Amino acid sequence: MQRIKLELGVDVTTILEIKKYEKPDNNPIKYEKPRMPKIWYKKLIYLLRYNILYKAFPYLRPKTRSPFPTNLVSITDEERIQNIPEILKKYQGKEFVVSYKLDGSSITIIHNKVLGSSKYRICSRRFELHDTKNDWYRVFKETNFENHIVKLVNHYKTNDIIIQGEAIGKFNGNYHNLQRDDIRVFNIYVNGIKLKQNEILDVCKQWNIPVCPLYKKIILNHSLEEILKISDIPDILNPKVPVEGLVWRCIEDNFSFKVINNKYLLKEK
Repeated sequence: MQRIKLELGVDVTTILEIKKYEKPDNNPIKYEKPRMPKIWYKKLIYLLRYNILYKAFPYLRPKTRSPFPTNLVSITDEERIQNIPEILKKYQGKEFVVSYKLDGSSITIIHNKVLGSSKYRICSRRFELHDTKNDWYRVFKETNFENHIVKLVNHYKTNDIIIQGEAIGKFNGNYHNLQRDDIRVFNIYVNGIKLKQNEILDVCKQWNIPVCPLYKKIILNHSLEEILKISDIPDILNPKVPVEGLVWRCIEDNFSFKVINNKYLLKEK
């Protein structure tokens, strides 16, 4: 086996052919064409609908998803620190909220009111989902997450609330060994403005809203080697496995980056 000499801190995921499993919210077959029913007459209706009607008149096909509404909120996807090492110097001396990175699927919940009634728009990482036959909507309902949104609506006295979090549990491989699926918040937008991390932690603690677990607050004054070493810890929800990593969010301007635990990458391999 050929040996390769690399500098400390180099991202080796491509070299080692390491791939992280992520729930396939981009799977068009699963969300645009549901599974065929087993009952004969329902199967016949299904075949007529998808093999004849929708092919002849595609505009009649129900719209199950659309592109993520980036006009309202950004897609969640922090950059790895290995790709932006200059940040360590630029943000030196700044205070960061450092949270455990959870192994799940990104979920965005957009709340507003239409004709006096609350309306919830559910999004996966890449799409807004328009039907209820998907895991993101199911987790939203099973966790009664509407109650947490109502708390924020009342607290901030506005209907314009957007939550971003990680949906974790059995539907996504259950890396954290949970008894039931859950949603953990990491971003909150009020009237289109992203809250600072200190305020998110305070308001979620006040109203008992589940957040991604806090590791600690840290003044950034570290080398790349030290940053990587900090993330080499057990998972907080399932200490038998290594944590996926840590997410660093600057208190001052909300800039964020992620540090993936190398032991987690090797375990996924």
